Amino acid sequence: MGCCVNGPMITVADCSNGSEGYTYNYYEDVTPKRVIEIVEKLRRGETPVGTQNPLRIKSGPAGGNTTLLGEPKPPPWRDLDAC
Repeated sequence: MGCCVNGPMITVADCSNGSEGYTYNYYEDVTPKRVIEIVEKLRRGETPVGTQNPLRIKSGPAGGNTTLLGEPKPPPWRDLDAC
């Protein structure tokens, strides 16, 4: 599965709306123990969060962003009419 930064991951089909209205839920940064915890939560009707790494916010890097913390500089340009 394509989850380079947050792997390993699992995909779980949610068929609670029937076979025609199913969706997929993705769980990232999993370990064998976390997979068991996810399955147990799903059986209880709970909704686990996607990333299983408590240091991540959604799919961002652990510890927060380290680049692009402000507005990027505009790209350089030339006035081609002045040439």
